[in-house]
Parts: sequence; structure tokens; C-alpha cells
Amino acid sequence: MSEHHEIEGRLRTLRPAPGPTTDEQVAGDVRRGARAAGRRRAVRLATGSVTLAAVGAVAFVAVANQPDTTAPPSAAPTHRGATTAKAAGLKLVDYTGAQQPGFTVGQVPEGFVLQGVSPAVLAVTRPGDATDINDFQDKLVVMLQSQDATFHKTDHPVQVHGGTGYLRDEPGTATTLEYMDGKHDVVVQAWDSLGLTDDQLVEFADGISVTDAAQAGVG
Repeated sequence: MSEHHEIEGRLRTLRPAPGPTTDEQVAGDVRRGARAAGRRRAVRLATGSVTLAAVGAVAFVAVANQPDTTAPPSAAPTHRGATTAKAAGLKLVDYTGAQQPGFTVGQVPEGFVLQGVSPAVLAVTRPGDATDINDFQDKLVVMLQSQDATFHKTDHPVQVHGGTGYLRDEPGTATTLEYMDGKHDVVVQAWDSLGLTDDQLVEFADGISVTDAAQAGVG
């Protein structure tokens, strides 16, 4: 046996062959991929972009605001009849718990709690949700519009906070409501899995107050 083959044989003994992949390992990879996609969508929403992201063979559309400098108003995402497409899965109830800095809420979906707040985002979710505050998947979130984005009107106006807000819907992903409360450009997003109707999203937004602690993100 040549010296080269002898060395190669010794190296093989130092690298044991990997064991078979289990179903549990595959399921774990899928869960991690889905959560990573949710976090990417959250960042895209906060920075005011509309982007198509893919994880494996599954594509997700970010629901967000697109600056006027990159697309004319006619190209903005529009509402697509989400009220009739989604069945109400939850009801709103008065919120009686502790409030978070930045935003106060008057109502929440029944059984939901305030997960927490970052300087720019308030997340409302089910008890025990241990995901990152910036992972918007399966949540109701409130934030100020990104500092480098602009207010966008769509073809689905609604009355909210005594003025006009605008709904945008990406079927199967989320519905976003944007409105002005007099001083702030507020963005509220409800993941479609919650089953909230457009009327419920507007009702939730009507109970939101923005405090001086709220900060707008920067894309």
C-alpha cells in the first residue's frame, strides 16, 4: 500500500459516517425554516418593502408599505375582499391587563395577551408564545410606519380613529391597516390564521393609543 493510500485510510477512520436522518430531525428543520421566514417577513414590513421570499418550495408574500419613490400609487398592494374570504375565528374583548410602553390597547382577541414590546413593535399573541417579538407569524402587531416609507392609499378605505385608513390584504398571509391618528402613521397587521375580519381589525385599531415612548423603525 502506498503512503498516500495509507494516510487516506487513516483519515477515513477519523470521520465516522453520519447516521440516518430521523423524522424528528426533518420536522425540526421545517419548523426552524418557517420561523425564519416569519422573521424575514417582519423585518420587510417594518422597513417598508414588499418582497417575495421563499423557504424550500413555499413562497411567502410580505405585507408592507412600498415607498412612492419605487412604485406609483397604482402599483400598491390592494385589498382583495378579505372580509368575505375569512371566517371570524376570534372575538374581541376588553383588555384589562398591564399596558406596554409605546402603545396602549383597548381590546384584544379573546384569550390573547400582550407578548411584549420593542422600541418599534407591540405584539399581541396567545399565552406561552416564546417566539421573537419581531416574528409576526400568527400574531396581531402594532407599529409606527418606518421613517423612510410613506403613507399609501389603497382602493379599500375604512373609517378609523375619526379619519380614513386603508386596508391591504395578501390572501393566506396577513391583512394590514394603515391610518393616521393625528400625529402618527400607525400600521396594524393581523395574520390570516387568526381569522379576524376587517371590521374586527378596524375595531381593534380604534382602541389603540400611541404614547411618546413609541419609535418608528428605519429601513
